[in-house]
Parts: sequence; structure tokens; C-alpha cells
Amino acid sequence: MKLKRILNGVLLEQFCEILESELTPSSFPSDVQKLLDDAIKKGIFLNKNNQTEGKLFENPAEDKLLENPIDPKIKNYFIAGSMRFHLYPKIKDIVKLTPINDLDIVYIKLSTNEIKTSDGKIEVFNKWDPRKVSDAKDFTIRSTQDILNDAKQIGGYYFMSFYDILDYKLNLNREKEKTLTEYIVTYLNKHTTEKQDEIIQLFLSDENGKKEFKDFLPPNLVNKKFKIKN
Repeated sequence: MKLKRILNGVLLEQFCEILESELTPSSFPSDVQKLLDDAIKKGIFLNKNNQTEGKLFENPAEDKLLENPIDPKIKNYFIAGSMRFHLYPKIKDIVKLTPINDLDIVYIKLSTNEIKTSDGKIEVFNKWDPRKVSDAKDFTIRSTQDILNDAKQIGGYYFMSFYDILDYKLNLNREKEKTLTEYIVTYLNKHTTEKQDEIIQLFLSDENGKKEFKDFLPPNLVNKKFKIKN
């Protein structure tokens, strides 16, 4: 999709810079805190006293897959997926997020591809690859190391940057991401610049792009700002 490439370029980068600079996270909501506490109890994360509170596996052979619990203070992991969105009341309300019930962690020192708890609520991977989602199409993402380099520390844990979260969500292009994409462009419109408008107008000069733009954005935004006629 041509529009997606634009968003993943200039517009998406600008939008994420706005989010990183303007939004302030709240204290961890109860659903997020519960998952992090469970990860500590199962020996995936060290607790605040740098102690191990449990083991993920009872079988010694399996237990070696995660020989040492992850120290949250060391930047060799990041919490992946959309969990970070749940830390921001504004995003949570606009995107209408439901309580989160799973935790994805990317730990570059993991000795196998992935491990997960018996209930499947917590998974640890040695690299980030959202293309494994069952209904995902093939697309390009940044390397795990690049994502790790840009991870943000919040409340003592490292989370994916807004850019990397939105980059893969826009590429997945699933039904549940539609509200998110509409919010992105609406928010960008409030922080518009001459360059943003120039990029979009160039895109609209192409008839195929014009149809794609109309299909992708909320109709009221398309008609009001860019005055597109059928």
C-alpha cells in the first residue's frame, strides 16, 4: 500500500516524535503490573532486589533455556507488542484498548528461539518477528538490535519505541488496527506542517493513490482537509 509506505516514512517518524515528546506514561495499570509480577514469580525477570523468585520450568533440561533471569536494568531485552500503549491513558481511551492478558519479551541472550509459560500468557523470544502472526503478510521490519537500541525505559523496564510498535502494526494491516491508523492521521493533522501536506498532496495527484487515500482515512478528514471529490 502506497499510503502505508508514506506513513512508515516521514509521517510516521514525525508522529512518533510527537508521541515520545508529548505523552507522559501513568503508573502501570493493574493488568500490566500483574503480567510483570507473574514474570518475576516465574523467574523470567529478577525482582527489584535483584533476586530470583521462581523458575519457569521444573525440568532441569528445560530450565537451562533461560539460565539466568533477565535483569530489567540491563538493556539486552525489550517488552514487545502493544503493552506500552496501555501505559498512556490518552492512547488507551482513543484506541479503546481492552485489558491486556499476554506479555511478549524479546531477550537477545535467550539460548533458543522462544519459550513460554504453561498458560501461554508470557512468551520470550530471541528476536522480534511479528510476521509469524497467522494472518500476517510478508513485510520488512527493522533488525532486533536496532529496535533494542531505540527501546525506551519506563518504570524500570525497557519497551519498544512508538515507532517500532506502529511500524509493525501498520504493516500487519489487520481489522483491529483501523482505529489506530485513523488516530495517527487525525493526530498528525493537528500537528500539520507544510511538508506533510505537500507529501500527501503529491500522493493524491495519482488517481490510484487518491482512491487508496479515501479508503484508508476517515471520510470527514478526507473531505474537510483535502477536499477530495468522487
